[in-house]
Amino acid sequence: MSPSLLRVRGGCRLAHSRRSHRHRDRLDRSHHARVAPGRRPRTRDSRDLRTHRGLDHGACHRRRVERPRPRDRPPPLERHERVGPRGGDDPHRDPPDGFRIRRQGPRAPVREARLVCVRRDPHPGGRVLRPAPWDPEHDRRGRVRGPGPRRVPLRHRVPDRGPDALAASGPDHRPRPGERGPTGADRHRPRGRVRRDRPRDRGDRRRDPPGPQEANHPMRLRVLACIVLLALSLYGVATVVQAHAEYVTSEPHANGILPTAPTGVSITLSEAAQAGTASIRVTDVNGTRVDLGTVNRSASDPRTFSVGLAPIAPGVYTVTWSAVSAVDGHFTAGSFAFAVQDSKGNFPPIPGATSGAQPISLAEIAARGLTFAGLAIALGAVILAGFLWIPAGEETGLSDRPSFGWGYRALLQWAWVGAVLVVAGTSALWVNALILLPPADPGGLVGSAFLAATAARLTLAIALLLVLWVASRRAARALSGVRPVELLVAAGLGVAAIMAGSAGTHAAAASWGIAGPIADSIHLIGVSLWVGGLLGLLRIRPWLREPDLRPVAGQVFAVFSELAGWAVALVLGAGVVLSLILVGTLDALVGTTYGWIVLAKISLFAPILAIGAWNRYRVLPATGDPATLPASVSTLARNVRFEAVLGAVVLALAAVLTTISPVASTTPGDASYRLVASSDGVVFDLQIFPFPSVPDPYTFVLFLYNQTNGAEYNDATNATLRFTLLNSGIPRQDIPMTQVHGYHFYIDESPVLSKPGYWKIEALVSRTTGPDVTATFNVPVGIPG
Repeated sequence: MSPSLLRVRGGCRLAHSRRSHRHRDRLDRSHHARVAPGRRPRTRDSRDLRTHRGLDHGACHRRRVERPRPRDRPPPLERHERVGPRGGDDPHRDPPDGFRIRRQGPRAPVREARLVCVRRDPHPGGRVLRPAPWDPEHDRRGRVRGPGPRRVPLRHRVPDRGPDALAASGPDHRPRPGERGPTGADRHRPRGRVRRDRPRDRGDRRRDPPGPQEANHPMRLRVLACIVLLALSLYGVATVVQAHAEYVTSEPHANGILPTAPTGVSITLSEAAQAGTASIRVTDVNGTRVDLGTVNRSASDPRTFSVGLAPIAPGVYTVTWSAVSAVDGHFTAGSFAFAVQDSKGNFPPIPGATSGAQPISLAEIAARGLTFAGLAIALGAVILAGFLWIPAGEETGLSDRPSFGWGYRALLQWAWVGAVLVVAGTSALWVNALILLPPADPGGLVGSAFLAATAARLTLAIALLLVLWVASRRAARALSGVRPVELLVAAGLGVAAIMAGSAGTHAAAASWGIAGPIADSIHLIGVSLWVGGLLGLLRIRPWLREPDLRPVAGQVFAVFSELAGWAVALVLGAGVVLSLILVGTLDALVGTTYGWIVLAKISLFAPILAIGAWNRYRVLPATGDPATLPASVSTLARNVRFEAVLGAVVLALAAVLTTISPVASTTPGDASYRLVASSDGVVFDLQIFPFPSVPDPYTFVLFLYNQTNGAEYNDATNATLRFTLLNSGIPRQDIPMTQVHGYHFYIDESPVLSKPGYWKIEALVSRTTGPDVTATFNVPVGIPG
């Protein structure tokens, strides 16, 4: 009987006419493509077929041509059915029509031309998963690979003959005698997933390879879409947020009006300025510089730097300044103006103050995100491998399983990847900060708190990388039942790297002292244990779903639930302290960009906590029952994916937060507005609480001192403040002050500064001896800058 080579759309590769005439006629009437009559079948016709549809797995990898040409190499000898060391059950040698060698003329012997008839499986992908042995002689050229998660001993094979094989392969949908098969459009309708009659173990979620209808990978598309949306949102934040060290106050004040010429200019920023990077330039209306000498940074307050001035005449002067922050290594600059009155108290208009910095770049956010993600992955995987995985294997007695060893090695490799990310991100931040330094400053490599902390973290990350490499090499040779010492060293290096980096953060530069870096370290350690543990569980998820490791998976999930509870306590406790340090008030939390990003982090923690609570109190108790263990482990492994994705978004938001100046650091350290003037041997020290930024009620305090020796001036009997809004028709207003002591007067919560503009305040003091003395102050209220 002459064979016919058919191309079957549903997955059958070859068909033989040994079937009944009815079966062959039904196939001939189908719309399946066939080789044209009279043309010899070629090898490329076989290559065009789907080689993985219903054929034996070994035959797919050997790429054996079912109709060889005369010059093809002879195939290896095949065992006949019921022959061989396996007692006659050799699934690799089916079908049983044997193998015969014959010669075709003087050429090499080839196998007799024959076709193989393969029955379709009702699954849309044409799959029958069944255990089958692996022959290293013919399969993959003798390479025996370990039992990884994707190389389980399940092979695609041709179903055996007999009633048992028919029952195992699922219901037979062929037409029975007297029945007609599908006709018309139903014949070409794609098959859906057919529910099998055999009971299915719901704990084993291993899916069949994707068929024609399952090749779109919707899950991958959803994950990719989430990543793209996250990147776009981060780009949007980066385009509107500015960094970093910002102008807080200066002497003279921005837009200040001085009765006498100052002798110098000092500027205070929200963060410490790196030594050698601060500059101040003071020019008059003609652009002539009037600053003298070099810029000096204050030894008592590294946020303040100053420069001297030459004798200047009445007029308007512009101050332009720049510096590199010692906290985060960012360049920032700004300008403001002040005026000096003439003898008649007149002054020209003053331009507003400006303060700007380089915009936040996605490259910097990516570098900080790599650092945080790497620390979380490395520390979480090390803790998971040394304190959860190995003890769970010892307690369940499954540590000698090959799959257990592969899961342990996967955790070590995952931790090594995290160390690589830390080294890459920290190196990028360090080099980016060094670019802004003067080239002739070799000591600037660690010249600031940020550079020193970044260099220390980089050193510890390199050491962590080497330790994890050694641990991975040792685990590749053998897995002992004892916790390796390399894991303990790696855990210590990870915690040390977190603490070293916290010394160069905004929390460390705040006024809370050592409480800032301690709270930042505890917060990041808690996040690394929690989110890093979730990412580690996501990495070994294929091994957790193995049937023989389900007891280990239940034990690992139970212990991790306890660990995550303590990690959440660390994150929340330290997060509250950091909010008080970096945000300060509730208005700043809801009224600034920094506060909104903090709220976004809190909103993402809520669903993670909800999923964790559901797993701990509803799913984990079912792991104690062997009957419900498979379903419980499958549910836990599925929920880990969502928790890990949300944790990764939290790490990305943390990277954005570290590139923005906190709200608390941008407010003046002294909430008062202080003006000093002298007249007739008396020094007037006027203070306004709070800082007069908008029209509002304010408290005015006046102190009097002797200009000669600086002692308290107690000869004053009363004092009055006269308020005049310049360039307006509002009449002046005199308000008497309450005397506390001979040199101390005040006015409590007066709404006199009710309009924006430049206010002229005259302090009139009556003395016991001599005439009254007067000092004039100019206060801008509600002026931009």
